[in-house]
Amino acid sequence: MFDKSYQAVLDMFDEMDKIAKPNIFQGFGEDWTSYQAEKAALLQVEKQYLYPLNDGMVKDVEAGLKLFMEKAKKAGLDKIQAEYTKQWIKYLDDNNIK
Repeated sequence: MFDKSYQAVLDMFDEMDKIAKPNIFQGFGEDWTSYQAEKAALLQVEKQYLYPLNDGMVKDVEAGLKLFMEKAKKAGLDKIQAEYTKQWIKYLDDNNIK
């Protein structure tokens, strides 16, 4: 099906498959049911405060970042991080990933 010169590429992929580690992120699915409201609020905060920082539209970057973090924490960032971390650790444990 392929040109004979393509065999070298197929051989290279075979060798890479032997040493490649599994993608541990592939099977993980975040369940944000318990923090859906906080996730929506954080998205709005990102749009209002983080996007302008990323786009270079804020003159005082340190003050802009501080303001973003204050607003993000108010929106529920700590809860989101804690719940996500709990889910991630459970996923790793359930799949014997160390």
